[in-house]
Amino acid sequence: MEELGQLRVFVSECYSPFYQDINRNKIFNQNSEFFVFCALIGDKYDKSISVESRHEICRAISLTNTDKTIIKTIYFNKKQKLNSAKEMIRFVEEYANGGLDFLVREILAGLVIKSSDNSITVKTGYENELLLTLSKYVLKETQEVPF
Repeated sequence: MEELGQLRVFVSECYSPFYQDINRNKIFNQNSEFFVFCALIGDKYDKSISVESRHEICRAISLTNTDKTIIKTIYFNKKQKLNSAKEMIRFVEEYANGGLDFLVREILAGLVIKSSDNSITVKTGYENELLLTLSKYVLKETQEVPF
């Protein structure tokens, strides 16, 4: 990806508190890792949701080379071409939103709360259960054939 400069990565505002919970509980090292994780899930289930009321979760410069490769791969697999870093990140943001929506609805349903303003947070006291549930989900997914 060419110059990332001041490029930012966004998610829907309703997921911002969830990213903060993930970060606060050190489940992933940084928001960009969880963003890519969610994007991969969104890609796997072909689930993309437009980003509404955008909230910045990280600067694109914090993406690792592996993260950038995954973003390019998701974009290329869907569009059969590459584009600017900004266009590819904006496109993959929708898959990250879709992946997180899948996780919240299908995998983490009993561990999250949707507040009156539609923001999603981890239920207080369920942080360890969240880590365990995500770990079990990843283990199950890696044991499926084909991965």
